[in-house]
Amino acid sequence: MLRGFGLGATALAMCFTVGCGGSDKPPAEGGLTLNIGTALDPPDGKACTIKSHYASLGSVPPSATTKGKPVVDGEGGRVSCSASGGSTVTFGGSISKGTVSFRIFDGQVPKDGVGTALIQEKDPDSGTQLETPADSPCTVDVSKEELRANDDTIWAELVCPALISKDQPSLFCAVSSGILLLQNCD
Repeated sequence: MLRGFGLGATALAMCFTVGCGGSDKPPAEGGLTLNIGTALDPPDGKACTIKSHYASLGSVPPSATTKGKPVVDGEGGRVSCSASGGSTVTFGGSISKGTVSFRIFDGQVPKDGVGTALIQEKDPDSGTQLETPADSPCTVDVSKEELRANDDTIWAELVCPALISKDQPSLFCAVSSGILLLQNCD
């Protein structure tokens, strides 16, 4: 009986000394800036009736040249993301803090190129959840020097030609420019 206890105590001591297989990976982080406003060519009978505005997440939102100060998961906000692939990265994720929430999904982008994704966004100025229709995805661009897509990070420019609302069928807006940062992804 004592022999089993001794081995168990040794294993427990080793866990504290060298670790027990837990992850030392930092928590997921995310930042966002979206310029939401009028779409270039809305369908007949539809318009962007919300005021043009910037939706942002992060105490300093990201730009095309700096990551800013993103939201850190568990530190006043929620961030989750996944990214995987070889020459083309498949990704998705979400960021929320306070009254602003953002989700990106069905994302695919070549590591140094231009791809697509779908988004959902809600903020106080929009007043409703906006989303891209499946037949009109956002453009995800990582071709510029600082931007990137890999198994850990998505730092990209976003342009979404159409944002609609299921709650307001006549609403039709767009993201004319945006920057997304998701890092420390699974």
